[in-house]
Amino acid sequence: MKFVCWISILVLMLGAAPARSAAQGSKDTLTNQDVVDLVKTGLSDDIIVAKVKSSPGKFDTSTAALKDLKAAGVSDAVILAIVQAPSNWAVPAGTADAKATTGSNSNFAHVLIYRPHLVPGGGFYPSISIDDKPIVRISNGKRCSVKVSVGHHEIKSDDKTSMISIDAKGGQDYYISVQEVPGTFPKGKGKLTLVAPEQGRGEYQLTGPVQDERKIAKDIIEPDTDTADSGK
Repeated sequence: MKFVCWISILVLMLGAAPARSAAQGSKDTLTNQDVVDLVKTGLSDDIIVAKVKSSPGKFDTSTAALKDLKAAGVSDAVILAIVQAPSNWAVPAGTADAKATTGSNSNFAHVLIYRPHLVPGGGFYPSISIDDKPIVRISNGKRCSVKVSVGHHEIKSDDKTSMISIDAKGGQDYYISVQEVPGTFPKGKGKLTLVAPEQGRGEYQLTGPVQDERKIAKDIIEPDTDTADSGK
C-alpha cells in the first residue's frame, strides 16, 4: 500500500514540473503592455530593443495597437523592434501583408509597395508601374500589395533611374520602398529601392493603406482591411 502511495506522489510531482516550467515560460513572454511598462521606468530605447529581440514575444502589431504604443510614449525604434520580432512574422490576419505571407498561392508572388511617412513630402504622388502597367500613385505614408505572376517583372516609377527587376517566386514577398528624389520638389519623383524582408516588413506595417482614389490597377491590388485615411 505504501509503495502505491509513493508511486502516486512521484507521478504527481513529474506532472507538476512541466506545468511549472510552462507557467514560467509564459510569464517571460513580452506583450505590448510589458513594453509600455518598461518605457515608463525610464529605460533607454537600446535596452528595451535588446529585451524585445532576446525574449519570446506575443505582440499585437495591428494598426490600432501601434497607434496605442505611440500614444503611450513608445519610440519608433522600439515599435519597429516589436513589429520585426520573429513571433510577429505571421502578421495579423486581415492586413495586406498577411495575405502576402500566409496562405499564399504558389502561382503568385506579392510586390509590397510602401512610402515611409516624411515631413515634408505630402505634395506629390509618384506613379508606380509594373511591366509598364500603371498600378498606383503612392501617397506619403501609404502602402499597397500587388499580386503578380511567377516570373520576371520590372517595377518602375517616374524616376527612370531606379527601375527594379525581380524574378518572382511563388508565395514570395518583395518589398519596394518609395523615396522622394532630392531636389525635385514641388513636382517630385519617386526613387524605388528593393528592401530586404527583415527591414521592409516592419516599415510596411508602419504605413497605412493607400486611398482608393490613388489606385489605378484595382484588379491586382490586394485588399487591405485597415481603413485608409481620407483626403491626400
